[in-house]
Amino acid sequence: MSQDPYLLGRLAVHYKLVTKDQLQEVLIREGNLPMLVTLMQSGKRDGMQLLDDALAELVQEGTISPREAHLEANDKARFEPMLERA
Repeated sequence: MSQDPYLLGRLAVHYKLVTKDQLQEVLIREGNLPMLVTLMQSGKRDGMQLLDDALAELVQEGTISPREAHLEANDKARFEPMLERA
C-alpha cells in the first residue's frame, strides 16, 4: 500500500494583510469583509495575499493536493477545475 505524499504533515497557509491606511482598519472594525477582500486583491503588489491565492500556489508547487485546497478554500468554484484534472 503506497502512502499518499500529501498526508505527510500539516502546513500553515495565511492571509496577508498590509494595513496602509485607516480605511482598512475601519473595514476590519466594521466587519465589511467583501470590501476588505477587494482591497486585498488590489493590494497584491503591496504584499497582500488571500487564502485562496496561497492555496492555489501550493497546489501548483505540488505541496498540497487540489482536494485539500478545495476543502479549505473560500471560493470553492476556483478549485473545481483542478479537482477534475487530478
